[in-house]
Amino acid sequence: MENSNECITAQGGDFSNLKFIAELPYYELIKDQNGELYAELPESSTKRMLLPIRGGGFTNYIRFMFFAMKDQHIGRHKVEKIQDQFEAQCQYSGRSRELFNRVGEFEGCFFVDGKEETYKISPGKWEVDPSPPTIFKHFQGMNSLPRPVPGGDIRKILNFANIPGRSDQLLLMTFLAGCFLPKIQHPILVLWGSQGAAKSSLLRRLLSIADPRSSDETPHYDEKEFLTAINARWATGLDNVSYISPQFSDLLCRLVTGAAFTKRRLFTDEDLIVRRLLRIIIMNGINLPVEKPDLMDRCVLLQMDRISNENRKEEAVLDQEFSAVSGEILGGCFDAVSRAMEIYPTLEITSPFRLKDYARWGTAISMALGYQADEFLLALKENVERQHEHSLDASPVASLISHYFVANPRQAKLQGTPSEIFRELDSIAGKAGISERQMPRSPRDFGRKLEECRHNLESQGYEISRSRGKERKLIIARPGGSQTPSLTTMPTLFSRLQPQQPT
Repeated sequence: MENSNECITAQGGDFSNLKFIAELPYYELIKDQNGELYAELPESSTKRMLLPIRGGGFTNYIRFMFFAMKDQHIGRHKVEKIQDQFEAQCQYSGRSRELFNRVGEFEGCFFVDGKEETYKISPGKWEVDPSPPTIFKHFQGMNSLPRPVPGGDIRKILNFANIPGRSDQLLLMTFLAGCFLPKIQHPILVLWGSQGAAKSSLLRRLLSIADPRSSDETPHYDEKEFLTAINARWATGLDNVSYISPQFSDLLCRLVTGAAFTKRRLFTDEDLIVRRLLRIIIMNGINLPVEKPDLMDRCVLLQMDRISNENRKEEAVLDQEFSAVSGEILGGCFDAVSRAMEIYPTLEITSPFRLKDYARWGTAISMALGYQADEFLLALKENVERQHEHSLDASPVASLISHYFVANPRQAKLQGTPSEIFRELDSIAGKAGISERQMPRSPRDFGRKLEECRHNLESQGYEISRSRGKERKLIIARPGGSQTPSLTTMPTLFSRLQPQQPT
């Protein structure tokens, strides 16, 4: 779109203070996927920048350019008139464009905003793009990425993560490399373990690779403030989380799946801004803070060991060591993603996992790192089983059902109306170590909580069914012949996990 200067007029014929617009460098008016309005302006000879028309940056740009061209100041009222006209012009004739925060996709390639430079990742290679497309929003507090090193090594992140086991280490590396995949649902990474496991240090270092900011603090006890903060970030860290309320748990689930959030544009009007947020979220805590099964399904759980005194280093020394290799780690991430872009189209995966795209991309990244085709899915499968175990431990209803069958070894089924089963389980709550405060308040509440943990119970071999009729019956059968198969007896899970030959 050419400069639309002829559309900007002044009332009463006073054009003198607006005439400078005709002399402005080339600009373009952009309307993003959420209906927010921007001006695309030159930043240098090769790069352009996006400024919200109603933002302070655009106001300062008008003031700066007017003074540079006219050698005089412009009043606030006339600045507002210019913004009003730009806003109207953009609203009805601005060019629509999808805009991103830190990581985006354009014409089949992935782009990463390093702030100082933009990196283009395409199948088989990545490079600095000297003339990148203008697809990124910039927010206050955004810092530059480390300078990525070609042929780097993502495995060096393991030197700063006290995570035992090849499978969990693979999950950490695929998660970190996966931070540079736009427009897919990413699981929440949960780091937990005893004091002295360096959980906070690892969280901070992961953020410094994926999305460095001047402050890692994110207010998460107020939904409005949290959404405002997370909108300005690509990756968000929640440090030392001890409890997640049911409301906040639901909010995190929506962020993983990319739900839309609305807010009023101004307090004085009824226009709404709709934002669809897909974000990277990392949290840590001494105890596992995630309890609700629906959030647990969207997590990768990594338990960290306490660092022994003889292996503990001063934080300043670790910071120096990490700074020396952070570029290699980032370069290793880009290498893995570029190779995964070649592998991804050749994979056909039938997977029971909730985040299907992540399972397929994670497999491609793990293969790009040199792992066998099924190793990532096996690691993810182990993690899902870990989720089921923790979900059952966290559910009073699941614990009561388990205790009932342990206390009644000859009883194959627990059946009756929901009210009868609720009374039966309520009578043994004290023996099972479940306090009155933890118990469901009514048969209806019991049915709701049973439904929440039903998937986890069935994964352990329980069978839950309901009969219809005049008197509704609930039947809970103990694990029997339908035990959950082990990893070594699951041939069907990976039977279709075979790279296809490119056509």
